[in-house]
Amino acid sequence: MTQLLTAKQMRDSDARAIGGNEEKSRELMYLASLGVYNNVKWHGKIAVVVGKGNNGGDGYSLALILKENNLDCDIIAPLGEPKKDSTAYYYFIITRNEFQHKYNRSRMKDAAPKQII
Repeated sequence: MTQLLTAKQMRDSDARAIGGNEEKSRELMYLASLGVYNNVKWHGKIAVVVGKGNNGGDGYSLALILKENNLDCDIIAPLGEPKKDSTAYYYFIITRNEFQHKYNRSRMKDAAPKQII
């Protein structure tokens, strides 16, 4: 496997893109999740394992997209509830079954590639 970026380089890139803005952080999470959703052929049982940080937010956001598209999934959170506001945003949407949120698929439909692998 070829490493494109180190973990530090990716964190620095995220920090520059977000600039401390929670709104941008949530949008970036949604776009990352939408990219995953659009590039996987979903079938069978689906489980999303989430952590407490930003990667957990990506996972909760992906679970939200799956549920919005009538794909049932289990969310596994071995570390407990999220510790970051941006991650908690998607956590609370999922746990309250409130699927009307600012970053819905219809608003972001052209944001990520539609390639199926």
